[in-house]
Amino acid sequence: MKSKQILKSKKGIALENAILFMVIVFSFCALLTSLSLYGLSLTKLEKSTLDNRVALEQIGEDFLAGDTAETLNTNYENYTCEVADNTLTVKNTDGTVVLYIVKDGKTIIQWRYSSPAE
Repeated sequence: MKSKQILKSKKGIALENAILFMVIVFSFCALLTSLSLYGLSLTKLEKSTLDNRVALEQIGEDFLAGDTAETLNTNYENYTCEVADNTLTVKNTDGTVVLYIVKDGKTIIQWRYSSPAE
């Protein structure tokens, strides 16, 4: 008779429930931490992309204002600027074209964030 009463008793389950709930809470904390770190890395990536895009926009505006290649190269050290007639080609440090502008006077004919062949 006593063995049936022990099996029906719920007194010994408190420790197991506490461990189970601690595991659940720990997993939620780990999930929130990982999502926060992922969001932070995306924010840093977007900020870097925005900073690069703003720098390229400024180079294009300076070219349209009439700056020469020498002036652009001294003002923006991370990029190589090549001016031929009314065309500006801006290359990254690794040599890829990141901005291509063709103008006619003060009118923009073409403004691309890649090489014209792509």
